[in-house]
Parts: sequence; C-alpha cells; structure tokens
Amino acid sequence: MFRLVFLLMLLALPVRAETITYPDGTTYDGAVRAGAPHGQGTMRRPDGLVYTGSFADGQIQGTGTITYADGTIYTGAFVTGALEGQGRIVYPNGASYAGSFKGNTFDGYGQAAYPNGMIYRGEFRAGVIHGQGYLTDPSGYVYMGAFENNDRQGEGWAYYPQGALYRGRMEANLRHGQGRLLMEDGTVMEGRWERGELVSGAERIAPDVTEFSGSLSMSGASGE
Repeated sequence: MFRLVFLLMLLALPVRAETITYPDGTTYDGAVRAGAPHGQGTMRRPDGLVYTGSFADGQIQGTGTITYADGTIYTGAFVTGALEGQGRIVYPNGASYAGSFKGNTFDGYGQAAYPNGMIYRGEFRAGVIHGQGYLTDPSGYVYMGAFENNDRQGEGWAYYPQGALYRGRMEANLRHGQGRLLMEDGTVMEGRWERGELVSGAERIAPDVTEFSGSLSMSGASGE
C-alpha cells in the first residue's frame, strides 16, 4: 500500500525544464521530475558523449540519439541506458548497421554495410553474423545460406564473379562437405569437398546447364 501511495505521489510531481550539473562534469538540460531527468532532454559528458532523447526517472529510456566521442552515432531505442530494440548505428569509417540490438550489440535481424562495400542482411547473435543471411561483395560474389560466428558455415548457395554457381555445404568460408559446382563453361563438379577442393565424386559436362537451375535473391534461392 505504501509503495502504491509513493508511486502516485511521484507521478503527481510536476515536470519542469531544468539544467543539472553533476560532480563529474556531466550536464543535463531538459525535463526534470523529482530532481532527475524525466522526459525529453540532452545530456553531455566530459568525454565528449552527447545524448538527446527520452529519459525516465534519471535513466536513458525510450528513443533518442547518442553521439560518441569518436564520432559514432546511434539513433534508436534504449532500455535503462543500453542499446536495446530497433536502431541504426553509423561509424566514422563508413560502416553501418540497422536492425535489432540487445545489450548494446547487434542481436536479431539486421543489415550491415562495411567500408569495403560488402553488405550483409540477415541474422546476428551477440554481435556476430550467426544464422541465415545474404552476403554480397563488390567483386560480384554472392552467398546466401547459413553463417556461424561470422563464417559461411553450413548449407548455402554461392555465386562467383566468373559465373560459377555452388550449392552445398560450407565450412570456414570454403566449400567443404557434399556439394555441386556448376562452372561457367557447363562443367559440373559434384561430390565431397574439402577446403575448397573436390576430393571424391565426379566431373562432367552438363548436357543442359538448366539441370542446375536456380537463382539467388534477397527473398531466397530456388532450384534443384
């Protein structure tokens, strides 16, 4: 009962604009309730970090934009001061990520763009590429399938810049396990692969390259 009364009293307190200066030099300008940031405001820290957005009972909570001292900018959702929910972060080197965050890191579904032009769209876990996804490289290389700890690992499709198409298992970014490779000249290499090389199986000329029909797209792969 006492807790309920206390909460009702707290909610009844007025919200007003104030400036607060903390002992460590951090400053806050914005809405305040019961002496703590509550509502919309801007917080500036001595180390150069600046946050503008929503606060609740002294905590960064809701949506806002945070600019770090190195120039990194995050815009999106926060939960008790942590990056949590949907957001977008852009780094000084040009890399960016838009999607789901959990515990201050990429977690869930999102899209990452890298300084070298590579783009990945798919699943992340604890800050690394992990799960199903789609990767494109400026060279023309395309991969769609399983990833594990940033590596192409498991079943997937790979399209190579020269026109070859592989469907099968990958390990540590190489063809490894059962798979089939259709070369640009119509040669089919099918069997067991180890570290990118066919070690057992067959090599033949496909009478009709459509026997390895399929396509790679952001929505999925199709084919036999």
